[in-house]
Amino acid sequence: MKPPAVISVIIPVHNGSRYLAAAIESVLAQTNSASEL
Repeated sequence: MKPPAVISVIIPVHNGSRYLAAAIESVLAQTNSASEL
């Protein structure tokens, strides 16, 4: 059985700092455990 693929998430931010925390929380709340931020 193959290991799950790693998913990399890149969040570019420009004048959107008020949304950054929510975006990070959303990525970390995903059920896929093979992700990197």
